Amino acid sequence: VAYLFARRYFEEKGSAAHGRGVFAAKKCESCHDQPGSGAPSLQSRRGQFSAQQMASAVWQHGPRMLAEMEKQRIRWTSYAGREMADLIAFLNSR
Repeated sequence: VAYLFARRYFEEKGSAAHGRGVFAAKKCESCHDQPGSGAPSLQSRRGQFSAQQMASAVWQHGPRMLAEMEKQRIRWTSYAGREMADLIAFLNSR
């Protein structure tokens, strides 16, 4: 229980406003929230995103994501600095 309580003090806080820009710049919207794309909608999952959840999603679904991105000629993206924290803040605010 102490671990779960303390965990929130060590997670980096992001900016939802900056995260909106990351979401657009990384072309996340080209698959997520697009009916028929096969990617899960992120709209209804407000407040459910964390660094651990994002790492788990990429671990489980990364190969399929990469294959779909290659079909659409979208390069696999990487995140630097605070981009992931900002993206998580944006996704949790929607």
